[in-house]
Amino acid sequence: MVDLLEENASASYKDSFNTTTLNLSDDSSSCYYLHPSDNPGALLVSEIFTGDNYIAWSRAMTIALTVKNKIAFIDGSLVQPNTTNQSLHVAWLRSNNLVLSWLMNSITKDICSSLLYFTTAFDIWEELRVRYLRSDGPRVFSLEKSLSSISQNSKSVTEYFSEFKAL
Repeated sequence: MVDLLEENASASYKDSFNTTTLNLSDDSSSCYYLHPSDNPGALLVSEIFTGDNYIAWSRAMTIALTVKNKIAFIDGSLVQPNTTNQSLHVAWLRSNNLVLSWLMNSITKDICSSLLYFTTAFDIWEELRVRYLRSDGPRVFSLEKSLSSISQNSKSVTEYFSEFKAL
């Protein structure tokens, strides 16, 4: 009798485990997890991307997506799975589309219209990075010149470090 109860408990545990692994959207530690408050109309950041504020906006979005456990969709560490594993593909598709909508909601309509036909959040993220994260040649030259002229001399390490940070 005890053996039968243990077998039933074990089978029940295995069934519970298999159900959990098949439905990735329910595992809160998974990047596929969808919280009931996650909706495509949500605005994750207070600052809308206008084209001039890429660094501040991308930092805010990175923080927000990290909190939501969705950073893997934009940093390239999670690629689209093939369609042979249907449940994984569906979970990826749902989460990717949620991240896509969050990105689109935080971008001005003018910029958004040029991104409508991208299918992955990673592709949009990379497109914006390439398009708007440009190095400022004169600023780089000025910084390099300032850095080369800083010397510690009789300054304390703290003062010397503060000079670098001030640049």
